[in-house]
Amino acid sequence: MYKTTMEDNENLTKSFQGLETKLDKVVEEVKHINSYLESSSGSKWCTKKPPGQVRVLITPTLFSLRDVDTVKQEFSAELWFEIFYKDPNLKGVTNRADVDWDDQWDPRIELRNTVTVESVTSQNLIPVVGEDVPIVHEFRKVKATFKADMDLKDFPVDHQKLTVQLMSGWPLKRVELRKNYGSIDNISKDDFADADQWQLSDYLECKPDTKSNGQSKTFGEYPVYNIIAHVQRRTAFYMWNTILILFIIMALSFTAFSIPLEEHKDRLGIIFTLLLTTVAFKLVVSQYLPTVSYLTLLVRTQRSAFSGRNMTVTNKIS
Repeated sequence: MYKTTMEDNENLTKSFQGLETKLDKVVEEVKHINSYLESSSGSKWCTKKPPGQVRVLITPTLFSLRDVDTVKQEFSAELWFEIFYKDPNLKGVTNRADVDWDDQWDPRIELRNTVTVESVTSQNLIPVVGEDVPIVHEFRKVKATFKADMDLKDFPVDHQKLTVQLMSGWPLKRVELRKNYGSIDNISKDDFADADQWQLSDYLECKPDTKSNGQSKTFGEYPVYNIIAHVQRRTAFYMWNTILILFIIMALSFTAFSIPLEEHKDRLGIIFTLLLTTVAFKLVVSQYLPTVSYLTLLVRTQRSAFSGRNMTVTNKIS
């Protein structure tokens, strides 16, 4: 009985120690966010109606990445992202139920490059020890199809940047979108649906940017926050089914050298047969190639094979 009580006490002590460690980590993260929500000069970035920049920190998590389409220049994903900022109108408020969120200042952050979008938003308050103004914490869930500029010049060994763009409706002189260095930007590889065609990187590249407004010289530039997932195409399909076949056809064209020069008809027969084979092969392969207005690496390889075969024909005739 006494031994059992001692073991229970030890387990409770360990549980409390674990909770204390987690609580310390949360407190440290809040302190870090609060310190970064201040300007470089040390003055608070928010006032009643901020004349200067409002610093907004962003922490994204990207998962369920799928349907990477290089033809439509689209991809689909689910994005969860957290927003941290301060609103001076909430001075002294500690309970989120006391806040009329429809009447509060909003950083007006929207997704810029979406085709279709479904979103859910929730707000909360994080009190800061020693300060009257709490940190506003917004959590947004977004399920959308995004447009992305994909460069296929190196196809089929191309590397693509799948970018999600967050943009504020306030001009740059009012709002600044920055990375939250107190948290880690996450990307999930477990539910990546196109793993058979693409290799997904282990990290997210997040960086602030700006967008000019050509229609309004008064406000000028607007803040943009780019969340970039890197994917590398898996080339095995194209190497085995395209490059290897082209190499074999090109190598077979040299078998014409084994025929004596006097039998030029047989030589030309072999060369033109292989030439027609290459043309037919190209027509079949074109169904799997992206339709772009410039030459990809695979198309340049095919053109080189044609050029080499033409030089072979010229040498054999001469």
